[in-house]
Amino acid sequence: MLGNLEVAFDDRERICLLEIRTNPIDWTAENFLSLPQHRESAAVRFVADYDLHGIATLDVSLRICRDHAQHALGFKFGDYVAWRWADVANGLAIGVTQDDYLSELRLLNVELDV
Repeated sequence: MLGNLEVAFDDRERICLLEIRTNPIDWTAENFLSLPQHRESAAVRFVADYDLHGIATLDVSLRICRDHAQHALGFKFGDYVAWRWADVANGLAIGVTQDDYLSELRLLNVELDV
């Protein structure tokens, strides 16, 4: 758990589920800066204290933002600014700070009804 966002992984450590535990009317409408045209591919490893069931809970400040024009949904952690972007899966990009801390997960090409 990352704040109100549950991230689940399969046995090959790939993200297989993102579950949002907030009401969409609480999401912030925002105009995202465009992502760089060419992004590197990357793998992400969450460093945390996992319990016997492989579950870790991190108390982080999370803002969920949507950009209707870009058809994107952003999960922004704290007030950190993404300095570099990478693709971790089709339709999922991550932004990291200059010292490689996660600042944002961004779902791309999503239909937003809210």
